[in-house]
Amino acid sequence: MRRWAFVILVSGIILVLGLGIVLTIVVARQPEASFPPGSAAATVATYLRLVQHGQADEAFALTDFTRPVGNSNVPVPQTQFYQWANHWSQQAHRVLLVRSSEHDGHASVVVEVTAFSPDLLAADQGTRQTFTLERRNGMWKITSPLFLYP
Repeated sequence: MRRWAFVILVSGIILVLGLGIVLTIVVARQPEASFPPGSAAATVATYLRLVQHGQADEAFALTDFTRPVGNSNVPVPQTQFYQWANHWSQQAHRVLLVRSSEHDGHASVVVEVTAFSPDLLAADQGTRQTFTLERRNGMWKITSPLFLYP
């Protein structure tokens, strides 16, 4: 009797592990969200995808950080952006679009960013951030934020 209980227990564990692996594969293969071409949301999605894949040059081309920010009269140097982008791309993130609005050449796109911790004991970190964009020469350019957290 004990032998059958052991066999059933081991079979159950193998079944649960197998289902977990299948679920992980299915979730990992889900397609990325798509947005209307030329929309502010599509620009932000492309920007985040480029940063996550370490393509800082292409991501920076979608921005216009040349204007002074806050109380500073100095625009953000491109090297500072590259340092941030390199650091950000070292960690896996999930980004969800919360809402997007476009009006008279200005747009805002609110996203929820979750950074996954490689440490099993550490909690994942999440935050909501708002991108602002301006339409320039028929294209959306990201004007803020300069850096994303987490």
